[in-house]
Order: sequence, then C-alpha cells, then structure tokens
Amino acid sequence: MSENDDNSGGDQSTYETPTTPSEEAGTPSGPDLAGRGRRLGGYMIDTIIAFSVLVPIAYFNPGPLGVTMLDIVGTGSRQMSVEGSIWFLIIFMAINSYLLVTKGQTVGKWMLGIRIVDAASNGAATAVKILGLRYVLVLLVMAIPIIGNLLGLADALFIFRGDRRCAHDLIAGTKVVSNS
Repeated sequence: MSENDDNSGGDQSTYETPTTPSEEAGTPSGPDLAGRGRRLGGYMIDTIIAFSVLVPIAYFNPGPLGVTMLDIVGTGSRQMSVEGSIWFLIIFMAINSYLLVTKGQTVGKWMLGIRIVDAASNGAATAVKILGLRYVLVLLVMAIPIIGNLLGLADALFIFRGDRRCAHDLIAGTKVVSNS
C-alpha cells in the first residue's frame, strides 16, 4: 500500500458542504427560510382579504368611520390616501393580530405554511416586534405620501438579500421561515 492510498495521513480533504439558506451570512441555523414566492403569495392573500373588507365599508360610506372610495383610490396620485392607509392597517390588524401574536402568522402566511420568528433565537417573536415594529410602524411610514411609496419599494427589494429579510424584518429583528 502506498502513502497516497492511506486516507489517515496528513493530507486531509478541506471540502466543506455548501451552506443551506438558513445558514447564510448572519442567519443562525434553524428552520429553512421561506421562499420569496411563498412570502409574496402570503402578502397577496392578506392584501386581498383586507381590501375585501375595506372596499365594501368605503363603498357604502358609513360616515362615522370616515373612509370613502376616494380614500382608497387616492386623489389623482394613484396612492391610497393617508386615511385609507390607516383604515387598511386597522382592518389588517383586526383580521390578523390574534394569529400574529399566537402563531407568528397572518392568514396568508398560515395558508402557505410559513411563519415569522425571532431572527436571533429562531423562537417566537414578541408581540411588540411583530405588531409594533414589523407591521404598525412600517405601514404607518408607508402611508406618508411619496416617501411611503419609495420606502415600500425599498422594503420589498430587500427580499433579494442572501438572508431573504426585508427591511421590515431587519427593523423588527424577525425572519420568515417554513413550517416544515
């Protein structure tokens, strides 16, 4: 047997296995990160559900609620008015708050098998992180005319980072993972 046939010698292989998405830079190991398509799908489901509640309220103009169709469609700028945005947030939170606090999911995330976790521990994120920072703060900032559109676009583009965390995830210290 020659020296090259013996694998116990000093010439050890330095091959390392490739990293998985949950092991990418700055993300501790844990559940697999949710795919971008599933995150987009969850967002779209949540938006459709919230608008399916908001539009009838605005259409029938209940007066005391103070939201009209003009608040939803905006006034000439194609951006929902600040009032419409705030009502969207209220309706979104009324529909999703319980699931967000107890399971880290919105209805859309629940339907697609993904959830929000604390980025540092991979455990349950606190209500303050999920409701306060990830949703209320970000959605209120996005309601600001013009600036809100730019911030919303920048927030969405962050999904293409290696760790798949949007700006709202970074602000709240959260990440979205698969349930499986």
